[in-house]
Amino acid sequence: MDKVILNAEPREEKGKALVKKVRTQGLVPGVCYKDGKESIAIKVKTRELHHALHTKAGENVLITLTIGG
Repeated sequence: MDKVILNAEPREEKGKALVKKVRTQGLVPGVCYKDGKESIAIKVKTRELHHALHTKAGENVLITLTIGG
């Protein structure tokens, strides 16, 4: 099973119009949830996300999400 590190940045932009701007910058908006904690709005580079989801192992990959460095 492959292991991939995916780097994300916190996202301040919220709302349909602002998220569209994030997409035009080549980023994918997302939300990270953790059990019992507040959710975190994130943005990930489209290319990095595509690479993480399309490995030689296919769907059998563990993704470690690193937020803000």
